Amino acid sequence: FVTLPTWLGGLVFQWGRVVFEVTANVNTSKVITFPIAFPSAAYVVLTTPSNSSGSYVTTSSEAETRTGYTLVTGGGVTASAVNGRYFAVGV
Repeated sequence: FVTLPTWLGGLVFQWGRVVFEVTANVNTSKVITFPIAFPSAAYVVLTTPSNSSGSYVTTSSEAETRTGYTLVTGGGVTASAVNGRYFAVGV
């Protein structure tokens, strides 16, 4: 994570890797915890799946809080595990 000084807005940038098991064709969710809690709020969380070729994964970030968010996979998942990265911005 990186924290900018207050004179630059005090923005906090966090990133990380996510890996969890899923069931094919079933919506699955997992709570992801940030390395540190945002002092006030998480503004945006972006998640990018990076599964091997031949597998289909859609993800969305929901219920963002100061300490983490919920990662949700779509029902059309053909993979057995979700691998990906997230990037979060907050203050």
